[in-house]
Amino acid sequence: MTQQPWSGVFPYLPTPLDADGTVRRAALADVVERCLAAGVHGLTPLGSSGELPYLTGDQRLAVIEGTVAAAGGRVPVVPGVGGFDTASVVRGAREAVAAGSDGILLVILAYFPLRPAEILGMIGAVAAAVDVPVVLYHHPHLTHVEFSADVIAAAHRDHGVHHVKDASGRITNVARWLDATSGGIRYFSATAVPPTAAMLSGACGWMSGPAAAFPAESVEIYDLAVRGEWTAAQAREHRLDSALNVFRTLGPGRGVKGLFAALGIDVGQPVPPLAPLGPAEVALIRDDLARLTEQGTA
Repeated sequence: MTQQPWSGVFPYLPTPLDADGTVRRAALADVVERCLAAGVHGLTPLGSSGELPYLTGDQRLAVIEGTVAAAGGRVPVVPGVGGFDTASVVRGAREAVAAGSDGILLVILAYFPLRPAEILGMIGAVAAAVDVPVVLYHHPHLTHVEFSADVIAAAHRDHGVHHVKDASGRITNVARWLDATSGGIRYFSATAVPPTAAMLSGACGWMSGPAAAFPAESVEIYDLAVRGEWTAAQAREHRLDSALNVFRTLGPGRGVKGLFAALGIDVGQPVPPLAPLGPAEVALIRDDLARLTEQGTA
């Protein structure tokens, strides 16, 4: 399933793990089925909410295989593949495609500052290594890699990149990217920007961890925005404010697992060195979500 363009709600899935680090495929399949029943348009395991940087290669592959099997071809599966060096990222991308992935969310990490030519070098190497769409992940605060308009234009023109997931929170990026690509680039928003505002700015959808915890509500917001029912979309979004604030406060890995725990869905603990979620913290999250429950949205 490699058709383009993609749009809609692509939840960032949590990575359910046992205490010994084994991927809990049954729990992962339950999360996938819950998202699909809500009408999501795609699935993204191994995003920031899936704790990609903290997982081993074997764990990553098990997550991809489990997600692909659970999805059963019903929606595109676009896992995060990333790292610091080009060779390992290319290898991970090939393994993901061999496991049945429909696309790649490319997460370029930097220890040394990367020049534009170096960023494009990795993008080009990954794009040449796989025959599925590559979505660029832009979150400079976490990855220490900034995509300029020139980089986006070159990735689009020279390497066939058509999608960017922007988690920078700087919505002004979009106009520059669209201008640089003559409207050829499509962007998915993140939790850093309210989804309604993102859709108003031209986003094609939402790739987000909270969308995995609240898939039906996220799809409803997207559908309302697509129909131009902006007031209703914004009202629906405000009813998710407490959930979005939990995610923003705790960060991607702990935030998503905290939301699931507060909903009574066990997806395990965050990966060390991330701190475990204790009962008191989960209770506080549950209290934060109480208003959402009272309004019939949880």
